[in-house]
Amino acid sequence: LHHDLRRRLRSFFLQNRHHWVHQTRNRLLESMSPQLQNDVCMQTELHWLRKVTVFDVFMKWVEAKERLGIYTGSFYGCVADVTRQLRSTAFAQQETFANVQVLYILSKGLVMLNKKVGAYGEVWGEDFVLSDPSLVRPIAGTALTYIEVHYLTRESLMEVIARNRHGCPQLEKIVRRYCVRLAVYRGIIAEAKRRARLILSEKARVASRALREEMKVPQVPPPPVMEVPPELPGLPEELPSPKGGRTADAAPLTSISCSVESMKHIMEVPGTLPNPAVSED
Repeated sequence: LHHDLRRRLRSFFLQNRHHWVHQTRNRLLESMSPQLQNDVCMQTELHWLRKVTVFDVFMKWVEAKERLGIYTGSFYGCVADVTRQLRSTAFAQQETFANVQVLYILSKGLVMLNKKVGAYGEVWGEDFVLSDPSLVRPIAGTALTYIEVHYLTRESLMEVIARNRHGCPQLEKIVRRYCVRLAVYRGIIAEAKRRARLILSEKARVASRALREEMKVPQVPPPPVMEVPPELPGLPEELPSPKGGRTADAAPLTSISCSVESMKHIMEVPGTLPNPAVSED
């Protein structure tokens, strides 16, 4: 084996002595009578169940009935039955695990739970009683050190409730009330998140549609610019008057020059104008 793996194995088995002792005690517990099993489990495992909300509520109800002088032997037997369903396991350092419909109670070491550090007595996965896995909040657990945990599955708890339905119906009622309250709370949060996603998707769809419509609008070309012809160089804008002054309505020189040129052209063509000498004769 690789040196690093050998070091991890050595560390795990050196720290796993307490877990082996616990497994040995469980094997001894199975050889006891039912009443002794109940008494031993109530003494050794009850303090772990009191850390769970639903079981703590049930134990307070049993203690209240006991103070009133009501016989509670069947109720404590139901609690002992739940404690016998607790299992223990160990995880090496840097191991990861999930808690889908499984209740975990940390009994040794440090664990990272969704960026939160948990120490001795940390409980997570209390929503394991929900039957709908979509409402269960996933928690990623990572062992920061060697850890030992007690765990209880939903199937084991439902079996205990079914066995004690007639002798202890109050446990089923408390678990049912807790499930309904938790399911309604998680359902409202899930529906709010769904509607928020729908609103965001609708806004994105409207924005994309507006962008497509904007791209389809034809671009209107700008109006053409009229170019002014250049002026003839060296020509004045107005003609001088006969007396040397300027008239306000004098025609431009270009038009006058064009008229003179046209007159010259007409006089050069024969037959266009009568000869004055001939007409006088």
